[in-house]
Amino acid sequence: MNQHQGKYGKIKFHFIFLFLIIIFSSFISVASAGAPPLDNRPGYLLPHLFPPYINQSAGDCFTETDSFKAFNHPFRPPPFFLNMSENYAFMNISCENTGERYVSEVWYFADWDEFSTQRESLFGYLTRHGTVSNVSLDLSPELARTNNSYISGFSTRQIDAIRYENSLTAGYFVIISTNMFPEPSYYITYYGIVGPANLQEHTPQLKTLIMSTFPGLMEYQTCVFNPESPMMEQSLPLPTGLSFIAVMVVMFIRSLRGRL
Repeated sequence: MNQHQGKYGKIKFHFIFLFLIIIFSSFISVASAGAPPLDNRPGYLLPHLFPPYINQSAGDCFTETDSFKAFNHPFRPPPFFLNMSENYAFMNISCENTGERYVSEVWYFADWDEFSTQRESLFGYLTRHGTVSNVSLDLSPELARTNNSYISGFSTRQIDAIRYENSLTAGYFVIISTNMFPEPSYYITYYGIVGPANLQEHTPQLKTLIMSTFPGLMEYQTCVFNPESPMMEQSLPLPTGLSFIAVMVVMFIRSLRGRL
């Protein structure tokens, strides 16, 4: 009788062990499924050329004419700047009313050292090929003109940027670290006009493009402009931590049963 009870107990234990592994493995899958692959992430900070961000009745006239995202192939080099990351995207934009052409370029990094190195390379390139200055952009008018109470109510209205001008393009770089994804994430983004132009005249349009990307991100995520130190690693998601504890407990129970 005791022998049969022992066999039944072992079968019951192994069934419970297998059940726990399946349950917690599914938790881990769900937790990790929400993070897109690295080559998808640059596109998150390209302009959103649709309502409510773009208000055609307020004079917005933006149309995407061409784009590239890192998960599309073959690779296309950046229109104006250095090839800083394989995780890269850009969008060419036209304004139907004026015929002006705009561009957005986004480089994504998950590694601090790579980000720091490429940022220094970019700064060197910019100072050699144009004029550079630090500015603060007030997005308040652009937030209000969307005619959307949700967007116009965002509290983040000032962003730090780097103004850049040369004979080929003029615009603004916005450089941030963010906790939008599980890994530390760093972005170098550019929003500019194509060709020689008076940047001040086109700043409202460029701020509209920037506004369509950043305020919502900054409302609900941590953003640091032009960061000087790496982001802290985020703690393990709760399901992952629970699965680790559960496996350790089961292993401990098994070791006890082996001694009995």
